[in-house]
Amino acid sequence: MIGTEQRKSLRGAMCVLCTLGLAGCDVTPEFLTPSYLFAPSFAEVSSGLPVTQSKVAWWTKFNDPTLNALVEEALAGNLDLALAKERVAEAQALERAVPESVSVTGEIRAGREGGRNISDANGGDGTFGFDWLLDPWGEREAELRAARGRVDVADAELDAARLLLLSNVATAYVDLRFYQKSAQLRRQELASREKTLELIRKIQAGGAGTRLDIVRAEALVSETKSFIPNADASVRVQQNRIAVLLGKPAGKPDQRLVAIGRGQPLAKSRADIGIPADLLRNRPDIRVAERLYYVAVAQTGVKTAQLYPALTISGEISLSSFGGASAMDYFFGPTLRLPALPEGSRRAGVEAQKSRANQAMTSWQ
Repeated sequence: MIGTEQRKSLRGAMCVLCTLGLAGCDVTPEFLTPSYLFAPSFAEVSSGLPVTQSKVAWWTKFNDPTLNALVEEALAGNLDLALAKERVAEAQALERAVPESVSVTGEIRAGREGGRNISDANGGDGTFGFDWLLDPWGEREAELRAARGRVDVADAELDAARLLLLSNVATAYVDLRFYQKSAQLRRQELASREKTLELIRKIQAGGAGTRLDIVRAEALVSETKSFIPNADASVRVQQNRIAVLLGKPAGKPDQRLVAIGRGQPLAKSRADIGIPADLLRNRPDIRVAERLYYVAVAQTGVKTAQLYPALTISGEISLSSFGGASAMDYFFGPTLRLPALPEGSRRAGVEAQKSRANQAMTSWQ
């Protein structure tokens, strides 16, 4: 025969086992990675992601030390890039902020107890407790997936900001050297046409030229002079643009950018963009869209799991000792938290989140 205490222990164990058995009932939707529809000639491509272009030092192929130095300064001082880095740090912190499935609490007090009907006595008490969230419906796991997806989004946005910065710095530098060279050639052309004008004037003074020849030469000189201010203004625009990209105030050009130096740099190697699959997967905006879809699916799992009861195993031990008298209380067992009724508003929230996931998928497409 089984005694009363044994039956109580058996019922408690069965409750715990039933609770644990429900822990495998994950109701969160499965994320299926979107696939690319490539031509048949690219059907047998590797599923692994290529090295993103944001990690490749492609600007060094211009073989221009000044450009290399400007890029390094821009990567260290650009404010937009610093903001993108902070967003990555925020996303990583929010991932760590997702509550743990197991939490432990404790409290200890010591002092003197007394009162009208209690004799003074020294002593103390302490409480130790724990909670274990079984997460049978996968709510916490879905929250973790969503948080990790946001980290991926922030990383892709950082890559996008870095690529945009590198592109802008390189473009501004190449344009600067172009306009500097253009201004230099215009001044050389002006000097040549002024010499021609002077020569024509001497010829006309000797009676071998006409007034029309002088007018034509003067017009060419005036035309060339009119081109120089525009070229100089374009040079200043690119100098200020580079200063802003480097996180510096505009107006006072960097001494490295005043002289024409080695002229306009030219890349001497072909771009290694790979097959169309690599080209697409290297685009940060596509990576951002794909991970936003991942986050939306994970958030759908969170909303769905909140429709079901929450299961927790809790325990607490309390000890007290005052005036030589000691006492101990304890509790251990499952806790079932039922969702509030009616649940129409929460189901509507699930449908809304599913719609957001569909929107994210359409945006990726």
